[in-house]
Amino acid sequence: MKRCLEITAISGEDLRFHKKPLKNAIVVVRADSADPCTTKPAAVDGTNPRWNEKLTLDVPLHGEFVTVEVHCKRSSWRDHKLVGGVRIPITEILGGLTPENYLHFLSYRLRDNYGIRNGIINISVKSTGPSYVMPRPQLELRVPTGERKMASGRPELGVLTGERKVPSGVIVTGVPVWLAQPCNY
Repeated sequence: MKRCLEITAISGEDLRFHKKPLKNAIVVVRADSADPCTTKPAAVDGTNPRWNEKLTLDVPLHGEFVTVEVHCKRSSWRDHKLVGGVRIPITEILGGLTPENYLHFLSYRLRDNYGIRNGIINISVKSTGPSYVMPRPQLELRVPTGERKMASGRPELGVLTGERKVPSGVIVTGVPVWLAQPCNY
C-alpha cells in the first residue's frame, strides 16, 4: 500500500552553481528508493528560477523521507549537476493533527554535495491518496441484560485493557523503556 503526495515545485531563491546563475534548472523529487519525478526546466534562468509544476509521488507506507533536489544543465555539460538538496521527514508533511488533503507551503534551505548552503526551495505538499486515519471512537450502548453492544451494530472486537477497550485494527506503537538505577553524583 502506498500514500500519494502532490508536490508543487514553486520557485527557488538565490540558487547558484559555482557562484554562477543557473541555466535549465530542474527539480527532482523522490521518496526513499522510489523512482524520481522531475520538472521541466525553469522558464526563467538565473538565481531565482520558477517552475510552478505539480509532481505526483507515490510514497511507500514504510517511507521516512522525501528528497527534493535542484539540478542544472549548461550547454557544455552532458548531464545535470546537483545544485542543492534537502531530505524532508514524512512526519513533517503527514504527521500531527493536520487534516487529510491539507495543503502545506514549505521553504527549505538547500545544501550542495559538500554540505554548504546554496539557496532556498519553495514547495507545496498535499496528501492526495489514502493515508492512515485513526478510526472514530464507537459509542457503547448498555443493553438492559448487561451485554455490551456497539452503536454501529458491528460485533465487538479488540483487547480488553482494564475498563478501556482498544479496538482491533488500530496500530499501536510500543516504545521500549530502559529501567536503570538513577545516577548518584
